[in-house]
Amino acid sequence: MIKNMTTHTIRAAAFEGFRSLLWEHDVNPSEILAALGLDESLWENPDAPIPLNTYRRALNLAAAATQQPQFGLLLSQRQSLSKFGAVGYLMKHANTLRDSLECLGQYLRIHDESSRASLEIHDDVVLWKLELGKLTGESVVQHTEHGAGLGLRIIRILISKTWKPKAVYFEHAKPECTKLYDLIFQCSVFFEQSANMTEFPKELLNQKLPDADPQLYSIIRSHLESIKEDAGDAFLQLVQQSIQENLEHSKPLLSMTAKRLEMNAAQLQRRLKLQNTTFQEVLQDVRFGLACKYLTDTDLPLSSITALLAFADPAVFSRSFKHSASITPSAWRNEHKIIVS
Repeated sequence: MIKNMTTHTIRAAAFEGFRSLLWEHDVNPSEILAALGLDESLWENPDAPIPLNTYRRALNLAAAATQQPQFGLLLSQRQSLSKFGAVGYLMKHANTLRDSLECLGQYLRIHDESSRASLEIHDDVVLWKLELGKLTGESVVQHTEHGAGLGLRIIRILISKTWKPKAVYFEHAKPECTKLYDLIFQCSVFFEQSANMTEFPKELLNQKLPDADPQLYSIIRSHLESIKEDAGDAFLQLVQQSIQENLEHSKPLLSMTAKRLEMNAAQLQRRLKLQNTTFQEVLQDVRFGLACKYLTDTDLPLSSITALLAFADPAVFSRSFKHSASITPSAWRNEHKIIVS
């Protein structure tokens, strides 16, 4: 398994406002950190990666310790765009609200590796959807409500402190008391829905942002692209590693690989799409690389290489190899075989 390498993380900046909110409810933040095995130095290092389940557990422990069932929602209203680092500055200096929210959707994984934000545009309304990584072990309700509240806070920071959405939707069950939702969102809030999302008028997307700065926007975006490219390369390496390990047992399937990477198949497909590739293309590349190694460095017959690479039969292996190399496996071996004297 490659679990330790693929554990989703979130930047420590996600704890912005966490300490002060705990102190206001007579809870010592150090006790929460100690229970989680986290060092106090994280307060001074916003870029430090925190395991996502640890972050979720922190929200859940804080909710219990403060006796505030909507702790995550309360925390969201104390946070700012700066918690997102360079992504937040990019959003602030975008031209329109649509540009800003699309930037968050494109670069959110630099801050939070498991979460996705996307705009679903209809005739006259927009559904701003939040998808959180479905990890096991911790309730996701606090994290979900924090995300919805932070979405509200973002738009209010960008365009107006008094802005309110048309409606907010949550996947989880309705709590006993909903007064805080009414107070913060100031709109209809629905529970047990198909997705976590915020609804607002489509025309809002075209609103110009007061701090728009094309030059600064371009500089920050170039910086984020370089970070995203590095992260994408690392992720592809993890997918390739998982496929190679799966080949030791059977043909790697999309679902099997996704499970090893602690995500579902749809999430894996989306991540690969961001790298302009597909699971089948990565699988083909891994198989081709191993095939070249076996053909060059060993005397294994084609039937054995076929089995090692989990092809149905040698004919299928030969067609696949020829598709990549434009020559047959036997011809490749004749051209590249290392002769040991």
